[in-house]
Amino acid sequence: MKKKNIIVFAAHPDDELLGCGGTMKKYSKKFNLIVVFFTKGITARSKYNKNSDIDKLKNNCIESNKILGTKKIIFLDFKDNKLDSYPRLDVVKKIEEIVSKYKPEQIFTHFFEDLNVDHEIVSKSVITACRPLKKNKFLKKIYFFEVLSNSEWSPKRTFQPNFYSDISKFINHKLKAMRKYKTEIQKSPQPRSIQSIKALAKSRGSEVSLNYAEAFYQFREIN
Repeated sequence: MKKKNIIVFAAHPDDELLGCGGTMKKYSKKFNLIVVFFTKGITARSKYNKNSDIDKLKNNCIESNKILGTKKIIFLDFKDNKLDSYPRLDVVKKIEEIVSKYKPEQIFTHFFEDLNVDHEIVSKSVITACRPLKKNKFLKKIYFFEVLSNSEWSPKRTFQPNFYSDISKFINHKLKAMRKYKTEIQKSPQPRSIQSIKALAKSRGSEVSLNYAEAFYQFREIN
């Protein structure tokens, strides 16, 4: 039987890992995983070497996604932390093109009230592009994920999960994949440290009596 597709729409490299890396690994044998990155994820920083740092993060991203079992990576060329400078229609149309081509059964993307403007725009643009029209009849499920140092830092703090994915068997894959993001990983007690990522998975797991879990807000399911 031909595998169906899952698309992860992420604003920046490492968002996919933080948001749903364990679940990606869990689903990688049953689905083709496609990850779409909207920006390079580093060019908004005050200090970076334009060529070498961008290449380094891209290579880290590729290595990380190998561990997660990603089948295809798509790098778009929008400006980092400036998605609000583009006409929303341009972003939506790019998503529509990708969705039409790969016809995913499930989509994972950002929570729409994250602190980061790119996260918010990606989330809302995905929802616009994936309205429940006949042309999108293949799309059955849409999930929002949380990203450390964005979802919990939002002034509204409204991320309330209603779907939990048991990643007890895959937490080590998630942490190993995060270690590949050498430019993004932080030291404890910062939120994007190995310790904090593991602690969040432990906390989410404890909410539903699991060892480790990733939490999502299920936006839509059609049976």
